[in-house]
Amino acid sequence: MQIREASNSDLEDVLLVERLAFGEEEEAELVKNLLSDRSAYPILSLLAFQDDRPVGHILFTKAHLRNNQNRLVTSINSDFSTSSSSS
Repeated sequence: MQIREASNSDLEDVLLVERLAFGEEEEAELVKNLLSDRSAYPILSLLAFQDDRPVGHILFTKAHLRNNQNRLVTSINSDFSTSSSSS
């Protein structure tokens, strides 16, 4: 298995893994939106390959948590997806 940082050209592979892992379009849309959301930066998006086939994805994004007095900036692991599809 090879794991590497995903690039912009990997978007379709990332979304394929998301769709196969969660069985719906909603999760793939969330990931697509987070990847293009500048307020979520810095982003770490890792893509796993088995025999040159995308089989896993993990995404970390920045998040802002606020209350009336304070603001906290943190990183969030928004999802981890694996696919056992033999496509």
